[in-house]
Amino acid sequence: MLTIINNKSFSMRIKSSNHMSASDTALGHKFPVYFFFLAVALAIVSCSPMEEEEQEGNTREQPSAKAADEVRLTSQQVKQAGIEIGGFDQRTMNTEIKANGVVDIPPQNMASVSAHMGGFVKYTELLPGDKVKKGQTLAILEHPSYITLQQEYLQALSRLGYLQKDLERQTELEKENVGAKRKLQQAESDYAITKAQVQGLKAQLQMIGISIPSLEKGTIARTVSLPSPISGYVKSVHVNIGKYVNPTDVLFEIVNKEHMHIELQVFEKDAAKVKEGQLIKFTVPQAGAEEMAAKIYLVGKVFEGESKSINVHGHMEPEREDLLPGAYITARIITEQQAIAALPEEAVVSQGDSSYIFVEKVNSSGNHTFQRVPVRIGVAEGGSIAASPIIPLADSMHIVKKGTYYLQAALKNTEE
Repeated sequence: MLTIINNKSFSMRIKSSNHMSASDTALGHKFPVYFFFLAVALAIVSCSPMEEEEQEGNTREQPSAKAADEVRLTSQQVKQAGIEIGGFDQRTMNTEIKANGVVDIPPQNMASVSAHMGGFVKYTELLPGDKVKKGQTLAILEHPSYITLQQEYLQALSRLGYLQKDLERQTELEKENVGAKRKLQQAESDYAITKAQVQGLKAQLQMIGISIPSLEKGTIARTVSLPSPISGYVKSVHVNIGKYVNPTDVLFEIVNKEHMHIELQVFEKDAAKVKEGQLIKFTVPQAGAEEMAAKIYLVGKVFEGESKSINVHGHMEPEREDLLPGAYITARIITEQQAIAALPEEAVVSQGDSSYIFVEKVNSSGNHTFQRVPVRIGVAEGGSIAASPIIPLADSMHIVKKGTYYLQAALKNTEE
């Protein structure tokens, strides 16, 4: 950059030179050259500091691209941060599928109790949560129809006895060719009809709990007992004393918790990986963080509804009775085990949707340079996590296994 000399000032100097003395005139031809070099010197002096400032400014505005993912620390800072260096660990880790489900009970361990014949509730004292045994009386019912049914049975039984004797008499007459064959046939028909009637009434009485031996001795019962079909706990009670109940009404619900299992839903993308005999690790959030175990016993063969999931049935190992049927669970299905490269979970940091590790890039003259490297993460188990660098790393590369969060914070402060 050259400084332009004022033309007016320069012309005035040239004009004044016309009045110089003779001795000065002798040197007059040297003045233009003198002024030219003076102007160049002034231009160089005036432009040099400005150019240096512009160059320094440009240098400050454009930091190196590598510095964005690097942290430089002294040996003292490394020691204070507790940074530890190492390599990948080879660990045998589980490949797993995550699923949700519920604690369930097999159908044979659940019972909905109803009355076989309508009647009025005369007695019950059960409450939800009570423990009952198979055959224990849940309620006592009474109704005139119970008495009528027993009466019909006794009448049919008496008639059956008469018809049996008549049949025997007609059979003897037929053998002696004395009686008519038509009477024998009529006797056989009446006996068969009445016998069927007796058997039908007997089955009905047994169904509602009437003792047939006592009835045949002449004891007619006014009430019937409602027994529990299974042992277990009372889940719900839908009756009270004096209430009339129909055969379609559910009076009690009983559950047996001895053989509880888990029912999981596995989505279509993972269905092919699920096999019988695989291990299930599950937790019941409502019951705490304890992790329990089960094994796959059955795998559904068709997809359920719009969710495109299959049902997976698992048996607990060991069986548990402290869980509640219907409780929500979260589960991990262990599909296989394999040896993979892993790091401590604290060696991996996250920023947004990305995960990173730090590697020691330079270590000289008491200074340490750490570079942040993006990684893909996999399953985590026992404080270790599977990690795979997106960019290739040398086998001898030193990886920060402890103190990564300190480096991440230092990098963030540097960026800010």
